[in-house]
Amino acid sequence: GIFGSGNKNYGSHSYIFGNDNLNTITAIRSNTIGEDNVNNGDRSIIVGSGTINSGTFSALFGYGNDSTILAERSHVFGIENISDAEDSIVIGSGNNNTASDSMTVGYGNFNEDEADGSHVFGRKNTSDSFRATTVGSGNFVSGNYTSTVGYGNDVTTAGVRSHTIGMENTANGSNSLVVCSGNINDGSDSAIFGYGNLIKENTLNGSIFGKGIT
Repeated sequence: GIFGSGNKNYGSHSYIFGNDNLNTITAIRSNTIGEDNVNNGDRSIIVGSGTINSGTFSALFGYGNDSTILAERSHVFGIENISDAEDSIVIGSGNNNTASDSMTVGYGNFNEDEADGSHVFGRKNTSDSFRATTVGSGNFVSGNYTSTVGYGNDVTTAGVRSHTIGMENTANGSNSLVVCSGNINDGSDSAIFGYGNLIKENTLNGSIFGKGIT
């Protein structure tokens, strides 16, 4: 069924409501509502404008969102987001998600394809770590199974199962904890609490509480 003007519906058992929308032949049992949308996805829904969907069983709400053919069972809410992975949720604006089984919420975040099962909340964070959680802004997380909360923290690939809370810390050691700001941890099974501290490489079971301690 078609309701509106300038619409083209080639998908069987599909509906369009609005203006200048397109349901392609692969958009079977799909619904498109709004303006200037293109729906290629089987059993999917678009509500908004300027959105393109190619993921099956997907739902997109907002403006200028893009859900690729890889984004099966993905859900997108907001403005100019990209969903490129299955079983994912993207909420906000300007986010790019290529990680399956993941959630990306906020503005300008990038959940990379190696970050399957990860969750990113905030602004301009980048995660390429498996099953990690990132909350805040400007964080870069590469260590698997990590949690990062704050601003400008860097968790490297060596920081597996590390936990970083605060501002501009670097976690470069596995099974470690870094709390506060400006700390660098290169040691495994270590903990830092304070400001501007350093645990050196090859340190095992090290602990620092204070400021400017090496």
